[in-house]
Amino acid sequence: MNPFRILIIDDENKTGKDVQQSLIRLGYIEPEIAGTEHDAMEIVRRADPDLVIMDIQMNTLVDAMSLAKRIRCDYGKPIIFLTALADENAIRRAGEIDPEAYLLKPFNENELKSSVAIAMSRSRSREALMDREKQFFSTLSSMADALIATDIVGNITYMNPVAESLTGWEFVNAKHMVLQDVLSIKDSSGKKVPALSPRYRSKNKSKRTSYLTRKDGDQVLIEDNAAPLKDPEGSLVGLVVVFR
Repeated sequence: MNPFRILIIDDENKTGKDVQQSLIRLGYIEPEIAGTEHDAMEIVRRADPDLVIMDIQMNTLVDAMSLAKRIRCDYGKPIIFLTALADENAIRRAGEIDPEAYLLKPFNENELKSSVAIAMSRSRSREALMDREKQFFSTLSSMADALIATDIVGNITYMNPVAESLTGWEFVNAKHMVLQDVLSIKDSSGKKVPALSPRYRSKNKSKRTSYLTRKDGDQVLIEDNAAPLKDPEGSLVGLVVVFR
């Protein structure tokens, strides 16, 4: 018996039952079926399913996509959309929720089996990536040095607590700001240090001693260094600045 827990959301009793019986024959624990938004949310909270199979258009719901988005975003549940529609607008809205797979009605068990297998694989990969990201940011947060990361155009994407303390900026307010507006640096003569862009600093990696102007206007002496952020193909995607 496969321990993977599945919730079916469908207000057409026959279709929901067909999916349920097919999953049982495929070796899954008997899935629960919800025909209303209230029942669906109650089961999500109580049973904590690993996967949701949901009809893309339900007569009992004014907006099935809103329910799907809530399940996806608030509870992090992977979703397979069940549909007989060729409605481009519905498919576009469904795509915004980033479902694991689509299953067209009428379906056969091989298609259902493949869709669930794809969803399980994508969900495990997504969870593994999230775990790695949590470990990564936990490591950055515990660093003794201040660290700020930016995207390719120099907008801030991450600050650790030490960087917040040194600059006087909280990350929640500095996120997406231009790096120079938060890390305002001058040299010993009082001249503002230019070119903190990722492309410039990726070519100029030497440490330097400068004066940082904090958010409150105070100045502190810092030593900073920068390194490029690159994707797996080696393309520049941002910058990491470390300072103390």
